[in-house]
Amino acid sequence: MKEKNSINVPNLRFAGFGGEWESTQLSLLGDFIGGGTPASSNSDFWQGDVPWVSSSDLFENDVRTVNITRYITQESIVNSATKLCSAPVVLIVSRVGVGKVAYSKTSICTSQDFTNITNLKCNGLFLSYFLSNVMKKKATETQGTSIKGITSAEIKSIKLFMPVNKEQHKIASFLSLIDERIETQIKIIEELKVLKIGLSKQIFSNQKHTQSVRLGDLCCITTGKLDANAMVENGLYKFFTCAEEIYQIDNYAFDTEALLISGNGANLGYIHYYNGKFNAYQRTYVLDSFQCNIHYVKYYLQTNLHKRIEQEKNTGNTPYIVLSTLSDMIIKLPTTEEQTKTTNILTLMDTKLKRTERLLNLYLNLKQYLLQQMFI
Repeated sequence: MKEKNSINVPNLRFAGFGGEWESTQLSLLGDFIGGGTPASSNSDFWQGDVPWVSSSDLFENDVRTVNITRYITQESIVNSATKLCSAPVVLIVSRVGVGKVAYSKTSICTSQDFTNITNLKCNGLFLSYFLSNVMKKKATETQGTSIKGITSAEIKSIKLFMPVNKEQHKIASFLSLIDERIETQIKIIEELKVLKIGLSKQIFSNQKHTQSVRLGDLCCITTGKLDANAMVENGLYKFFTCAEEIYQIDNYAFDTEALLISGNGANLGYIHYYNGKFNAYQRTYVLDSFQCNIHYVKYYLQTNLHKRIEQEKNTGNTPYIVLSTLSDMIIKLPTTEEQTKTTNILTLMDTKLKRTERLLNLYLNLKQYLLQQMFI
């Protein structure tokens, strides 16, 4: 914890380290190099072995990872504004995608959206974690303004406090371990989702003794009546739109057990389950009064609805489906016992997924807390 009567120390500190951190300016911690993009019209420029990245190749929450997929030639470096940044290098996105930071152990070139630091006079990974915090705040400050990015001069003028090298290394290594655990957790979630998709397809394709029934004959299908912006912060009831996120509202139009399906937009076909009082957007379909296991239908639709949407969706500026897309969809319905069995299996998968996702959120929140407490 923070030492008494000490000013320039973080709130949270490893045991064995004492004394105040030294004040400095970022410009003193290395050499600053910009970037550029070789002409895309010259394919020969892009057939080399020198890594080149744009802001989309960096990740929001992991400074250790740079997704290198493009390589350029030495000739392209000579004939463009891009420059080779000798490893190790701290990559800072200062224009499009501002806020991203990464640490590269590989010599690399970047686009013009970067301000990079080489010839580091400190632990590069420590500096990357520090700057990831600072640049996110600066990115938030520039939102809603006419500013197109953060200038190199602004970045160089950033003031910070630095501990001794051994403490820098300790902090950077600890945060890197947390990032590794987060990365592992993300992979576990992705694998569980793939497993659920495969299991669902196998279950629904191998069922016997099924009857084909129109979805419209199994339930009542209506829509909400409200505009999407009708939500109220801290409202009393759930408000379902075509987004994955669930909002709040102060009045309800439904009091039922239902499936809610997004009828347009980027989340077209996304399915929520809810039981209780709620309201809904006018392009959100509300399915209730089921004559079969509602959860069986939910899983069946999660597995098969996207295929029907691809066949029948209307396109334009915003893709959408119509009532008949749902009401005329054929559901393969097995016995009540088989519906329950299928539901139980896939519910167990969902429970496992939710637990792993909650654990991921705990790790992410822990990391954010540590970034705020372990730096000045």
